[in-house]
Amino acid sequence: MLSLTSVVLNSDITKKLNHKEDLRRQAQQRASLMLIQKSSVTCPICTIPIEKNGGCNKMSCSNCHSYFCYGCMKQIYGYEHFSETTCQLWSEEILTNWARQMQAVEVRARPRNYNENQKKVTKYKTCPTCKVQCVKTDNNNHVLCWSCFHHMCFNCGKAVRNSANHFKASGCPQHTRETVEQNVEQVPAGVHGWGGDWEDD
Repeated sequence: MLSLTSVVLNSDITKKLNHKEDLRRQAQQRASLMLIQKSSVTCPICTIPIEKNGGCNKMSCSNCHSYFCYGCMKQIYGYEHFSETTCQLWSEEILTNWARQMQAVEVRARPRNYNENQKKVTKYKTCPTCKVQCVKTDNNNHVLCWSCFHHMCFNCGKAVRNSANHFKASGCPQHTRETVEQNVEQVPAGVHGWGGDWEDD
């Protein structure tokens, strides 16, 4: 038979254990909140914390489904923001890492009898929408940007909304058979092609 004293003692011990468990849980919650605040930004529309864990600077809020620029924290509606402001779609760190990865892939893909003197000059232009470098790998001037997936004319560098209209109305040829010296910007170090038969600089 239990005495009244042992019931009271057991009750006190249980209360102390529960109190310690509550304190531990509260400390964990505070640490979690501090980590969230440190590693996230708040959506400029609904103010919910959002963490960027990779990708471009066009952010999408999972709560209110609005888009905003991670650089300036303003609400945006498309990729035009990155061509109309000084905000960059991709951070330099991501572009550098991507260039290193593509260079490693290109080096592994070279045939065993690859000769450095036989390298082609990569043809590229800046995407009018997101400002990254787009590579032309064949004779087609209708190029799809690897970053924002918008279409552009490699000949004039303008965005292409309707291929048939652009190449008929603008006078730009849809296909050209140019030498690599024609219509090519200086290729900076670290710029690589996307698909096709590209070679790096």
